[in-house]
Amino acid sequence: TGLEFRQALKTRTFWAIGLSGFLTYYAILGLISHLFLHMRQLGFEPRTASLALSAFSVLAMLAKLAGGFLSDRLDRQRFVMGSLLVMFAGIACLATLRAGAWVWVAIGLIAVGWGGLYTLYNMLTVANFGLKAIGRINGTVSSLESLGVGLGIWLTGWLYDRFGDYQVPFLVLLACVALALLIGTQIRSQTPEERLRAMAVRSGN
Repeated sequence: TGLEFRQALKTRTFWAIGLSGFLTYYAILGLISHLFLHMRQLGFEPRTASLALSAFSVLAMLAKLAGGFLSDRLDRQRFVMGSLLVMFAGIACLATLRAGAWVWVAIGLIAVGWGGLYTLYNMLTVANFGLKAIGRINGTVSSLESLGVGLGIWLTGWLYDRFGDYQVPFLVLLACVALALLIGTQIRSQTPEERLRAMAVRSGN
């Protein structure tokens, strides 16, 4: 059951999921691919800068496990929005380019937010459009996310070369997450089953 591919393309929800995913993947891969250099710019030693990547990976892995568990029990769209807000707060901290202990808090917030989001775009796609044409629908959404990955890594580096530090590139990442939040408000359930499930979750049943 579910929508045909062409039907899905005509919905606001499809483009909301795809564009929000594009912006989120742009932001997270743009940040992670340049985090080591950013930490070095803030004055951290190479060993400490490498530790930041390791800490991010571990926290993100734990958040993915927790996110999968919670997304079966909470309203998925609200969970997406909450994760984006956490990620937004972390990137906002890093964009100030100030060194200090709170940098680790910022990295933790980003990792937790990203971990919560990692599987949710695919889950929203399945839940909101059903399984009838999920291969093509999900593949198109994943292609938009992959486009964000490539563009985020490259453009963040280009902006660094252009301006000489990471403040402008990170402000762009921050704007991407803010826009992903705004676009995410347009995601709506397209199948009767998911609408009923969302109602049940919100009512606490």
